[in-house]
Amino acid sequence: MDADSPLDHVFFPTAVSSRPVRFMQTAAIIEMATIGREGCTAVQAAVGAKSSSVRLLVQIPGDAAKMFTCGVHTAMGSMPSFQHLMYAYVQAFSRTGPGVRSVQRCHTASSSG
Repeated sequence: MDADSPLDHVFFPTAVSSRPVRFMQTAAIIEMATIGREGCTAVQAAVGAKSSSVRLLVQIPGDAAKMFTCGVHTAMGSMPSFQHLMYAYVQAFSRTGPGVRSVQRCHTASSSG
C-alpha cells in the first residue's frame, strides 16, 4: 500500500510482518512501527481516515486476514471489545510519533542499504 492510497481494507497479520514507513522530502525514510500478529494495518481507518498516511512495506511475506474497512466499522459498532482493541491499536501507533523524530536523523535513503 502506498501513501495516499484509499483505505479499502484492513489486514490482520497471522504469519507476516510489515512496517509502515514514511518517505520524507529530505530523502529520509522513517519506519513508524513493525506490525505482526499483535496488530493490524491501516489503523487510521478505525478513526475514519479515507486514505493512508504511510507506505506499507512487507518485511516478512506470509498470511493475513483481510476485512473491508466498512466491515471493520460495523464490527466496531456492534462489538465493544473489538472497538476497544482497535482504539488500543490507534493509541499504540500514535505513540510512535515522538520517537520518529529522533529516528529520522539516523535513516536516509542513501544509508538504509
